[in-house]
Amino acid sequence: MDRIEIILAVITLLGGYFGLPKLIEAGIRKYQNNRIKSKAGKLASKISLDREKKSMRDEPLFDELKQLLWKAKESIKNKDFLQNQLNITIRNLYDSTMYDDIQELRESFEEYFEFSDESWANIAIANMNLYHWDGMKEYRDYALSAAWKSISKRPNYGDPKAVILLVNMIDHSRGREINTEELREFLSEILSGEDLMVSRTTYNYLELIRQIPAWEKYFNHLFELFPDEMEKMKQRFENSDK
Repeated sequence: MDRIEIILAVITLLGGYFGLPKLIEAGIRKYQNNRIKSKAGKLASKISLDREKKSMRDEPLFDELKQLLWKAKESIKNKDFLQNQLNITIRNLYDSTMYDDIQELRESFEEYFEFSDESWANIAIANMNLYHWDGMKEYRDYALSAAWKSISKRPNYGDPKAVILLVNMIDHSRGREINTEELREFLSEILSGEDLMVSRTTYNYLELIRQIPAWEKYFNHLFELFPDEMEKMKQRFENSDK
């Protein structure tokens, strides 16, 4: 226990007996909030400066922030604040392609905090990249699970839909069996309805992937397996600014 935790525990105990002013407790919690915001801000700056690094795991700030979030889940009652700080950290790590660190945060906190649709999408992309690199089935499963959780929070979110398609194309490129009919139905769902933004944003992410040499083959596999659906999606994307 650090000093702040001890003080909070004492206040909670004494408050039960003597009804100590809530103002004191609120002041301690505010101080703890500020500590977390400060650590998160310093970590964000560190990430920005070290964009060539692939991991923050050996960075003391990262470990300190994790410890603060972990301890605060019981002592700070403002759950929205904690979730927001966690989501901001995941976004910063994602922007710097620090995928191992995102995975570590997911493992540490998914049982206790509600990640945003954006965070789940970033977690899905992080695990998709890890799966692409080393082929561990665990990363594949995490990528698909996170993508579906993101979609459940925002049904018209294109990025996690693209992740589902790409993970299957990674499987296909490695000679693993995929359910093409199920994927065709999934593509039809993306293309159905009046919300054209779903197919446009899905294709936009796929187009970004196409520009990465090591990933271009997955994009091409989609056109080889589903030429009609992908051509329709491409046309919607190209006509989006007209």
